[in-house]
Amino acid sequence: MLAGLAGFATFLTRVIQSGRLSHYLTLSFLTAGLVILATLAAKRPLLAVELTAPLPLWVIAGFMLGGAALSLTPHSRIANIAGIGTVGIGVALIFLIFGAPDVAVTQLMVECLSAVLFGIALLRLPGITERRSPRRRALHWGIAGIMGLSVTLILLAITAHPPDRQLADYFEENSYSLAHGLNIVNVILVDFRAFDTFGELTVVLLAAIGAWALLKRRIGRARG
Repeated sequence: MLAGLAGFATFLTRVIQSGRLSHYLTLSFLTAGLVILATLAAKRPLLAVELTAPLPLWVIAGFMLGGAALSLTPHSRIANIAGIGTVGIGVALIFLIFGAPDVAVTQLMVECLSAVLFGIALLRLPGITERRSPRRRALHWGIAGIMGLSVTLILLAITAHPPDRQLADYFEENSYSLAHGLNIVNVILVDFRAFDTFGELTVVLLAAIGAWALLKRRIGRARG
């Protein structure tokens, strides 16, 4: 039994830990998508499919779909950056329409920063060359479809049930009395969950420093 366990561990390590980032991402997304779909199939939740929406939302959705298609352009990083930015700006507009201007501004700022970082990083990389076989590309398309379908079904299942306002009621009642703030979102970020926000800022700062160090090192090599 112990020999069999050791052999299985060796086999599993050889399969999972291949040393290739693309392999790790493929297994991670495939596992996540299949687990979510299996959970939905077992629970069979109600799904709310509501297609009635104001015209501005349909226009924004069309731009976001166009941006998503543009981000899949295989031979242009500029098109990829523009497509990703279009999707992010569409999300910010949706927040604005549904009465969350502070979240919309935050989303817009993050999107601008992401576009700048993507532009700096991607434009310094070598040209895009497709090295995947047609079979592997079909596998990646299938995994992307599984993830998209699973997330869509989760959102439809969530919107089919009335929201639980227990936490919302608590913050509405105590944001001003306990934290002395009128903007509930800001109060949550800087008071009720200040340590979480500080941790997120630390992660973003460390990621920016790491990206800057890598880019600076690459620039130094190019000059040398």
